[in-house]
Amino acid sequence: MSAHEHVLPDAMLRTFAERCGQYDRENRFFHEDFEDLQRAGYLTMAVPRELGGRGLNLAQVAREQRRLAYHAPATALGINMHIYWVGLVADLWRNGDHSAEWLLKEVMAGEVFNAGHAERGNDIPVLLSTSTAERVDGGFRISGHKMFGSLAPVWTRYGLHATWADAEGGPKIVHAFLPRSHDGYRIVETWDTLGMRATRSDDVVLDGAFVPDQYIARIVPAGEVDPFVLGVFAWPLIGFANIYYVLWRRQAGN
Repeated sequence: MSAHEHVLPDAMLRTFAERCGQYDRENRFFHEDFEDLQRAGYLTMAVPRELGGRGLNLAQVAREQRRLAYHAPATALGINMHIYWVGLVADLWRNGDHSAEWLLKEVMAGEVFNAGHAERGNDIPVLLSTSTAERVDGGFRISGHKMFGSLAPVWTRYGLHATWADAEGGPKIVHAFLPRSHDGYRIVETWDTLGMRATRSDDVVLDGAFVPDQYIARIVPAGEVDPFVLGVFAWPLIGFANIYYVLWRRQAGN
């Protein structure tokens, strides 16, 4: 993309701006915005060009998110939960780590990723977890109570982490993606947060939800990091910062 190209046309953003107040008043998900974003290729913009995406880097994605957030803040917040998985795995892929290439291919096939990291009683998110991972044939069974699960109506791959307490060598953190088609979980509609209602960031209760090995992205010692785990911090937090920066600009009239 050149410095003057954007993924979303101005007319689409104006339509988003017209909808966002209604979404919040009615406490409903941004379905219409989401469908427009899918058609525009917004969900695949960070996928490397070699795999069919636009190949946008973190700075370019942040620019696009600022444009979206200025017109529809909750839409930008919600979709950030998908985009950050795509971006961090794309960065790994460009640096020679193709272990999660499957995720990029699934994004190109239309799968929607989100994040289930927030938990009560865990002061060190991502590095530790109050959720549990039990090793079983072919994968893990995950149990726990997750909060702030944005994109609740549309996600097809639920990104989560849990503690494998009896792993050889000591406790490990399992980073995995639960397919929506599997059982062992339920979405609890808890979300009613002023100004952010459209994200539909509902709780997810996991009760032995089975995640097959093919959807295990990383297993790392509890409290430690690797490039994948570091990316879980870098991409989402920079995305959030750009969104809230734009909200400040709107408030300031800029």
